[in-house]
Amino acid sequence: MAVTDELPSGYTYVSSDATVGTFDAAANTWTVGSLANGASATLTITAEVLAAGDYINYASVDGDEHDPDEDNNEDTPDDPVVPIPVYELSVTKVADQDRVVAGETTTFTVTITNNGPSPIGSGETIRLAELPSEGMTITNYAIAAGNATIAGGANEATATTTDVVAVGGTIVVTISATVDADAPATITNGIQVWGPDKDPETDDPDDEDETPEIPVDRVSNMGITKVADQARVKAGTSTTFTLTVTNNGPSVIEVGKTIQLAERPGTGVTITGYEVTAGAATLAGAGNEAVLTTTGKITVGGTITVKVTADVDANAPTTITNGISVWGPDKDPGTDDPDDEDDTPEIPVDPNATLSITKVADQSRVKAGESTTFTLTITNEGPSSIANGEEISLSERPGEGVTITGYTISSGNATVNGTGNSATVTTTAAFPEGSTIVVKVAATIAGGAEGTITNGISVWGPDKDPGTDDPDDEDDTPEIPVDPSYTLSISKEADDETVISGGSTSFTVTITNNGPSTIATGKVINLEERPGAGITITGYEVTSSNATVSGTGNNPALTTSAAIPSSGTIVVVVSADVTAVAGSTIANGIAVWGPDKNPDTDEEDDEDETPEIPVERPYTLSIEKVGDQSIVTAGQPTTFTVTVTNNGPMAIEAGKDIALQERPGAGVTITGYEVISGAATVVGAGNQATIATTGAIDVGSTIVIRITADVAVTAAGTITNGITVWGPDRDPDTDDPDDEDDTNPIPVDATLVIPNLFTPNGDGLNDLFVIRNLLQYQGRELMVINRWGNQVYKSNNYNNDWDGGSLAEGTYYYILRVRNGNNGEWQTHKGAVAIIRVTGR
Repeated sequence: MAVTDELPSGYTYVSSDATVGTFDAAANTWTVGSLANGASATLTITAEVLAAGDYINYASVDGDEHDPDEDNNEDTPDDPVVPIPVYELSVTKVADQDRVVAGETTTFTVTITNNGPSPIGSGETIRLAELPSEGMTITNYAIAAGNATIAGGANEATATTTDVVAVGGTIVVTISATVDADAPATITNGIQVWGPDKDPETDDPDDEDETPEIPVDRVSNMGITKVADQARVKAGTSTTFTLTVTNNGPSVIEVGKTIQLAERPGTGVTITGYEVTAGAATLAGAGNEAVLTTTGKITVGGTITVKVTADVDANAPTTITNGISVWGPDKDPGTDDPDDEDDTPEIPVDPNATLSITKVADQSRVKAGESTTFTLTITNEGPSSIANGEEISLSERPGEGVTITGYTISSGNATVNGTGNSATVTTTAAFPEGSTIVVKVAATIAGGAEGTITNGISVWGPDKDPGTDDPDDEDDTPEIPVDPSYTLSISKEADDETVISGGSTSFTVTITNNGPSTIATGKVINLEERPGAGITITGYEVTSSNATVSGTGNNPALTTSAAIPSSGTIVVVVSADVTAVAGSTIANGIAVWGPDKNPDTDEEDDEDETPEIPVERPYTLSIEKVGDQSIVTAGQPTTFTVTVTNNGPMAIEAGKDIALQERPGAGVTITGYEVISGAATVVGAGNQATIATTGAIDVGSTIVIRITADVAVTAAGTITNGITVWGPDRDPDTDDPDDEDDTNPIPVDATLVIPNLFTPNGDGLNDLFVIRNLLQYQGRELMVINRWGNQVYKSNNYNNDWDGGSLAEGTYYYILRVRNGNNGEWQTHKGAVAIIRVTGR
């Protein structure tokens, strides 16, 4: 009898043990041999269970004997054969880095070995438990080699086989970890492993391992920022910067560690001090180097804040910068590069020059209305030098009565431009600390300034706004005494274009205050009249109501009763008597001395004199002469009326003489004078007469004189009679007459009166044959005949001159022809005329 037992693929034959017979492992046959009825034999096969394969073992028996029941000649286990793998795992852990850095990551290599006896099948799980020491955190697991995948978190991981892991096979796992930033000086990392079907909660691990102590290095990379605490700085002042030193790790900085700082100030910046304002550190430093010493741990991301103080040079450039470098613990600034560095952006530098100013009056006393000057001294008190082209603002603060008129540079590198109370000084070169610019300020003192004046000044340095900023400095002069100053001018005008000898006149004097000062109330102005010959000053009157006048003669004084401003005037009317003779001229001068001047010692302010003024007679006469008869008769008397009128300008006083001169025409003989009206008498002879006033003859009044005259027998045609008049005190022999007048021609009666007799007896009476008015005719022809018709007399130009000749007495007859002019018509007159030689019969 033989038994066949072929191991399935899930087993590997190891050995066999049969109670009887032998087992051929190669043929998988157990030769039992004979076996008594009811007897049994046992074959024990020892096999290694493979990780995979068929685990159902079939056995069959076959013998030489007839087997009535062949259904039981084969057999398998009643229950499914489930192989129970058995394997022991071992594990090793090696640190991949001999030293680690606190705060950084590190890795470990874990090798899991299947020490069997079973291979580990695909899909089996192997449990791992990390045992990190203090200061380390497991962060990741990764299969580096072997048939597995791995998943895990924190200190636990599960590797899942992806294929059979034979006995002796390995799975290599890389484990990542973070070394705590504040890890101790050394760390270790252990591991435990559990094979498939083992429970880490209840089962002991298959194996465990631990790294030796791994030294932990502290590495801290520092970051640094530097911020200017002021967006702009002023030259010559202090400023601050804020440093923020950050531990960028990876390690925590331990207590007592030093952090090195190196300032890198730009031109114009000098580091003066350091102060820790936040963070666990103390600081010691001088100049551009400082050392921070931690007084507590500085975590990664932790900061230390340092305030750095610095001086900005007085003459710093227009911008400054300030840099910083930092070295973390255990680094040498002499050999190592800095961990970090930072520079501020360019920071604008405002020049910082504080100016001082003094103002001095150049005159210890000033005169109202005149100019004066002040000296300004602008000093740069520093600390900065003021650059070329910078502007310094000035603001004058003149007191009442002071007006600023101009600015000039007296010394220093600058120009000045200004009007009114504001001026700008512009530097033309650098204006260093301690140097000065001197400005001369011109001003006018108001004419009305009184007492004292002051003048202040304020100064603003460059980049300061007088509208909003306080001045750098200001100064005021002490009070400066003001002396009033006024120059007077005077004008004198004659109120009359001409004056009357013996009369009065007046002059208007205008005194003008030409300033510049106002003349106060109560001031005395002296006048001196300078009348020419023929004029006597008699009085003064102020007509402008702002002064009073006192004094007589030529030296009056005015006292102001109101303030007289510049350009103000006082008007005085000066009265005078004219003693100059008519026909001459007069002039009148005047001089004026302002207040506080002495006419005896000081020169006059002004003087004036009228032009020459003609002196006229006090009265001008006019005369009118009228014939009282519209026609006169030759050989008969007639009269004329003369009217003398006083045309002024003055009344003629009593006792004055008025000269008349008759100018009778041919055929007129003046025979007498008689006053008809008016306060006068008249005395005259012939053609001259004198009227003597017996009372005042007012302007416009008249004296009427009647003049008698004889008309000559021979008067013919017309007669005229003229007259001339000279007023009082005029000489008819040398002076022109006041007036003259002529009557209109007065006709002489032309009616012929022919006598009828004449007596030529030589007695001088009626000796001629005179025909009245005959001579009125230019053509006169006379013929006389006797009774017998004989012509006894004839004349072609008869002139009333026939005396009868030697004719005897008797009656004769005349024929008279007359005519006017050479071309007139002849008129013929005839009649008888008797010649009587003997009279008295």
